[in-house]
Amino acid sequence: MKQQRLDEAYNCFIDAYILIERLPNTMPGLTAVVLPILHNIGYLQYRCGDLKLALRTFSKALEYGSDQVGSTDKSFTAATLNCLGVLHFHYTEGDPKQSLDCLTRALSLRRLLYGSNSHIVATTLNNLGRVHYVAGRFELSLQAYEEALRIRRERLGDSHLDVAATVFNTGQTLHHQGKLEAALQHYEEFLRITVPVLGLAHRDVAFMLKCKGQIYQNQGDTDRALSVYHQALAACRSALGVHAELASILNKLGNLYYDKGDYDSSLELYQQGLAVEKALFDPYHPNITVTLSNIAQIHKQRGEFQQAFCLYQEVFGIQLASIGARHPNVATTLSNMALMHYQLKNYTTALDFYQEALNIRWDNFGEEHLDVASTLNSLGLVLFKLGMLTMALESFLQSLKIRRSLLGENHREVAVNLYNIATIHMELGSVEQALRCYKETLRIEETSLGPNHIDAAKTLSYIAQVHQQSGEIDQALRYYEEALRIQRQKLPPNDLAIGATLMHIGSLHLLCGNISGSVKILSEALRINEQNGQNVRDFCDLNLHLYPLAKFHPAAAAAA
Repeated sequence: MKQQRLDEAYNCFIDAYILIERLPNTMPGLTAVVLPILHNIGYLQYRCGDLKLALRTFSKALEYGSDQVGSTDKSFTAATLNCLGVLHFHYTEGDPKQSLDCLTRALSLRRLLYGSNSHIVATTLNNLGRVHYVAGRFELSLQAYEEALRIRRERLGDSHLDVAATVFNTGQTLHHQGKLEAALQHYEEFLRITVPVLGLAHRDVAFMLKCKGQIYQNQGDTDRALSVYHQALAACRSALGVHAELASILNKLGNLYYDKGDYDSSLELYQQGLAVEKALFDPYHPNITVTLSNIAQIHKQRGEFQQAFCLYQEVFGIQLASIGARHPNVATTLSNMALMHYQLKNYTTALDFYQEALNIRWDNFGEEHLDVASTLNSLGLVLFKLGMLTMALESFLQSLKIRRSLLGENHREVAVNLYNIATIHMELGSVEQALRCYKETLRIEETSLGPNHIDAAKTLSYIAQVHQQSGEIDQALRYYEEALRIQRQKLPPNDLAIGATLMHIGSLHLLCGNISGSVKILSEALRINEQNGQNVRDFCDLNLHLYPLAKFHPAAAAAA
């Protein structure tokens, strides 16, 4: 076994066990011989990936050792319980409660045999911490890891790899608790210990660098996150080659570049990640559908709606084969396909896709769910484009009712619905109802987004248009000027939205007989217009517009 000739070692241990089995059970000292043989057999089965057989072997060892009274046998019983705990943890068909029970018993027995500060106790504590961590019991996990770390530091010093392993486990638990600075300190300590020993081209170093990048990403430090992720990528390529971890890092980098608006870099990374996933996973793996959706998202942001639609079609086909036609993820893909048809002005087809997505979400979530509310809002937008104003209004109202119920009165999504409802009322000639909805929209935007958010400027402009159409010129001017103040603060000086607001203000001054003031304002508006390559007619379009469809950010293609 020391020479790594594992097959030959396994055969020898099996032969030894067969010989032992022929001896009478009452023979003195038999257990002291059987237990090491069974442990070695179980260990080799575990090394070969046969967890089910290893479980049987260690369970057999426990039967031999549990009734014995000798200290040697007790130590083997504790070791057997520890091994069983690890095996139950890794064996997918095993009961996690059995893992916890075995490790708890192993810990008690080892503390009794070796004292509370033994490195053997630390090993079981480390295993116990992992079980609690995976079960989401982070406080219990942290307690176990911190005790294991204290013991290992005392016994092994600050630069031992076993110390590094527990440092990493502790940091990961702190990360999940949202204690980012403490987690980062542990991650950096892990790298300080391991890099001199293992080098940068090691899988554990690559994984830790990825975790460190996640901390910076969580903290909003994009530049540092990018730098560390690139280090993780280089380490992973050197250590693992084509590996699932490589795909994960590529997709995380893709997400960061997407958030920075660097769609070229993001697309290249997603495509590299997709190539890795297709090489490793079966064609119906969920990570492939997520990465395809991320690539589609980039095409959507670029206005390449046909390319995006083709990718969503590919995702849809994979999902039908892998998760069935009524899964909530299928509804998300249908919504994306509907949006592409909407952008391509295929409104009837978009309506069909949204309706199917809505039916799936109703089936899965019931009528009181935010995804249902989102789909109802999207349906309203399509119905509006088809001229079905009454049906569009009903769809917006249903969406509003759900969002108010689940999000409260002051949420931005509630404002979106109210804005769209106001716009429908304007189209239907219900000016008072439109004005009431627009003003409620403005109140929510100022509450949830702040008084100087650019969305508030848009709503202010539409309130001004309502007053203007009602002949209330002074009120219209007041709202237009407030909108202009926000636009000048938030937008580039020659933005078309500023030019449009100036055109409205200048036109109203002209109506009021303020010729000189009007000429000055309209001249600035025209200058902005010409710089953007527009003509005067573009500024005269006073049609109302609905809130645009949301631009969804891509999901991470692979879990950490």
